Amino acid sequence: MFCGNCGTRVMAAVAVLVGVGQIAQPPATVYPTVTPEHMSEQYPRKVNTRFWLWVSGGVSVLLIAVGIIAGIRGIPPGQPCPSPCPEPPLLSPPFQAEHIYRGALGWSLAYRGRDFPVVREGNAIGWRADLDQAQWPYTFVGQPAAGRNARQIVEQTRRERFPDAGGGYEIVKAELGYRRGYGYVYDNSRAGGTAERTRVIIIAAVKNGVAVVMFAEGPYAETLKGHPNPSHTELIINFDEVVNTVSWRGDKPL
Repeated sequence: MFCGNCGTRVMAAVAVLVGVGQIAQPPATVYPTVTPEHMSEQYPRKVNTRFWLWVSGGVSVLLIAVGIIAGIRGIPPGQPCPSPCPEPPLLSPPFQAEHIYRGALGWSLAYRGRDFPVVREGNAIGWRADLDQAQWPYTFVGQPAAGRNARQIVEQTRRERFPDAGGGYEIVKAELGYRRGYGYVYDNSRAGGTAERTRVIIIAAVKNGVAVVMFAEGPYAETLKGHPNPSHTELIINFDEVVNTVSWRGDKPL
């Protein structure tokens, strides 16, 4: 056995009761109560609080000094571009109109010189696109609104020019130029040796009593060059940029 205070090995007195077979245990040793003062005496603090205050203060001074030096030196200027400096690539070249068509009722549109119209009248201009070894028309027509709104004009154009077209969906926030209008995509078929499924697109807008309507019919296609195509026709590639140039008398230049 060992002393609980000093750790010295001591001999234990054991008494054996003859005939009874029991071992008498020595009385339990009583140890003094440990107090904080006793712990401080036995294990004195090696580093006091003042030391840590000096360390934290020194670190703060060092950080401030580094910040001042960095501010004085500043960020070095970037390397100049070698001459001649190349211009950034054009990801989407701007539309450069080469011709302006002006309708008799005070509306107009712009188109490229390589796109020769097959219809050009006082209030109508149109083209034909070569798709799937066939020609597909898209036309712009100006007419008096005569109290009709854009939706009524679209529905009347469908009845007069594409009476068998139906179904489809409404074009959300349809516009001609920057004029809000109404548009619809119809499902149709083209007569011939075998019926061919097509899409009819009609968009109209009205301003100052003058209505402009665009109508087109193109071959049905699930995708547009491998990309999703809600209109389901590739014809939109041909007339999309022309649609954005429609304007009325008094409009600011696009």
